[in-house]
Amino acid sequence: CALVFLLAQLSLSNMNAYIYPNYFGNASAMSIANLAGTVIVLVLSTFIVKLSSKIGKKELSVIGSIISASAYIILFILHNVWVWMALMWTATIGLSMFNMVIWAMITDVIDDAEVKTGVRQDGTIYSVYSFARKLGQACSSGISGVLLSIVGYTTATAYDAKVVDGIYNV
Repeated sequence: CALVFLLAQLSLSNMNAYIYPNYFGNASAMSIANLAGTVIVLVLSTFIVKLSSKIGKKELSVIGSIISASAYIILFILHNVWVWMALMWTATIGLSMFNMVIWAMITDVIDDAEVKTGVRQDGTIYSVYSFARKLGQACSSGISGVLLSIVGYTTATAYDAKVVDGIYNV
């Protein structure tokens, strides 16, 4: 889950460096979007523990996934930079909910493994999770480069209609 999550999240983040200036023609909007995304994460982090205690970690991660998936589906349909940013912030709320809660679930996995096997394997379980995150982080840059190549992105074609549409579709 962590591997796929980071592949998706970081690949999209890498593509933002191309979508704002190339598709929307508004590189400054990327700065506003990134700043607002950071503020969203900081604000959400102040009450995510209470929220997960009330709703449950698994349930909250599902709700966050549904929020972000819904926002991304609508994003694919709508093509306005300000609507895009608002929906990206909505998706950031969902992704952040999932990302913050998944860290708490690691301890649940460790406890569950101990109950099932009778052996406490904190280091092994955490290292597998950490390795999956590192793998996702590493692969996301490569995937972004491959996707840009597939849509035909080069410095010469950076603003061609077919290429910028391909960037948006990615």
